[in-house]
Amino acid sequence: MKKATILFIAALFLAAGTGFASPAQAAPAEAGVTWKLFDPTGGFEITQLHAPRLDSLAGKTICELSVDAWQSYRALPAVGKALQSQYPTMKIVPFTEFPAGVKEIDDDKTAQLLKDKGCQAVIVGNAG
Repeated sequence: MKKATILFIAALFLAAGTGFASPAQAAPAEAGVTWKLFDPTGGFEITQLHAPRLDSLAGKTICELSVDAWQSYRALPAVGKALQSQYPTMKIVPFTEFPAGVKEIDDDKTAQLLKDKGCQAVIVGNAG
């Protein structure tokens, strides 16, 4: 169904661009035509993979980020406490030391702050 819809939309663009143009508006055949179409499926090329997974959380610095949604003030400390009990040498930098919110997390300043704090992994939560 999705593919048929995309093909239909592409056909409409082709018809609008070629079949209904007046001769005065048409480009000369030798000039060629370049089509740029929007892909409504949202597909995109992956140019950078995620960082490799850590072999263990023991001795690592783990930072928490909050999207400032559904009770993150309760959930993130609970996750941190559970991880700390399993990896006692792990250091947790709580979400309260970072900007909160979707836009704030997706900012170069926040990324630099994570580096400055020595974060080796980040827990992002929750909901959102």
